[in-house]
Amino acid sequence: MNFKQIHSEILEIYKNNLRYEFKENIQEIEFDIDIENLRKEIFDIIIKGDHGFNSVALKTKKIKGSYQWEDDENRQMLYDMSFNHLESGGDAIIDDELFSSESNTAWHPLLSEDSYVKKLTNSLEEFSGVNISQVVLSWMLPNTHQAMHMDFETLRFHVPLMTNNDVWFLQDKKSHFMEYGKLYHLSTISNHAVANYGITPRLHLIFSTYLGLDIQDKLKKLGTLDITEENIFSSVANGGFDKYSLSQLTKIYASKKNQTLSNLHNKDCDRKWIKTLTAINKKSR
Repeated sequence: MNFKQIHSEILEIYKNNLRYEFKENIQEIEFDIDIENLRKEIFDIIIKGDHGFNSVALKTKKIKGSYQWEDDENRQMLYDMSFNHLESGGDAIIDDELFSSESNTAWHPLLSEDSYVKKLTNSLEEFSGVNISQVVLSWMLPNTHQAMHMDFETLRFHVPLMTNNDVWFLQDKKSHFMEYGKLYHLSTISNHAVANYGITPRLHLIFSTYLGLDIQDKLKKLGTLDITEENIFSSVANGGFDKYSLSQLTKIYASKKNQTLSNLHNKDCDRKWIKTLTAINKKSR
């Protein structure tokens, strides 16, 4: 079974379980949110907890024996398990409990029993038909971005709590803007990227979803498929990349002037891509 088949099966299972119509990979959802109450509660947690601009877990599980509410390397590596859209694994390890709603039962200690975040989570589960596992606050500071990637998780819900007109998601060759205070779903198992080109931080409340071990088993299969060659060729199809242009790029790449690029936008660029392309080209001969 290939990547596209497994990917389609996973999305189809989700579509059949959702209680609203799945139309697009990034989609606004009609859902009432008391945004004033929500953001007051969120800012209280961030400030009283002295979390700064770290990502914060509001609902999580024990990781390595303890609850880690703030972003750290261990937690981030687990939560952000993903693969580059051009490369796929062979060595992906997915922790079933990480995304399980049964395992993620601990709420942030600053959330009261009758907190709005908890009520919102319950309402969202009832409305959507899927279980909520982790709940996370995610900052994106000005002039930062996440490169194109897929996650080992099928669907997440987003609520923008702070944003600006220059925060954009990229998916399906389209740009998407998420408006303040509204609810969106994002198919994280499909290629996507996000960038904050603005001058102010972006803050989203993000709900991870879970449908059971059947989905997790299929996600594990995705992580074991080596589809690097297939992805690279499909990503550059009809873009002028062929044996001739690749041979020319290889020569240009060898120029010593690349060590001191004067163009501001290219100065610090990672140029591993040319090695990847030429390696694939040689392999395909």
